[in-house]
Amino acid sequence: MINVSILTLKNAVLASIADTAYVFNTVNEILEKSGKSLLFKVNLVGLDTHLDLNYGLFSIKPNLLINEVRQTDIIIIPSMSGDVLAAT
Repeated sequence: MINVSILTLKNAVLASIADTAYVFNTVNEILEKSGKSLLFKVNLVGLDTHLDLNYGLFSIKPNLLINEVRQTDIIIIPSMSGDVLAAT
C-alpha cells in the first residue's frame, strides 16, 4: 500500500486538498469494485486537529498530526493563497 500524506496548511486552497484526496480515493474505489486490493492509504496531515480556511467558511479535520506520521511515500503540498510564509 502506498501511503499518501496531503498537508493541510493555513492559506491552502481548499480545492487542492479536497480534489487530491478525491482522486486517490476514487482510484481505490475503482480497484475495490473490480475485486482488487486498495492501492493508497490517504491521510490528511496537519499541524493542529482543526483548520479553518476561507475566513472560517470551511473546516478541515486532519486524521493525523505531522508528528504522528511514521512513514509516507508521497507528500502532497497543496496550492497556497496569500502569504505563503504564514502557511504554518
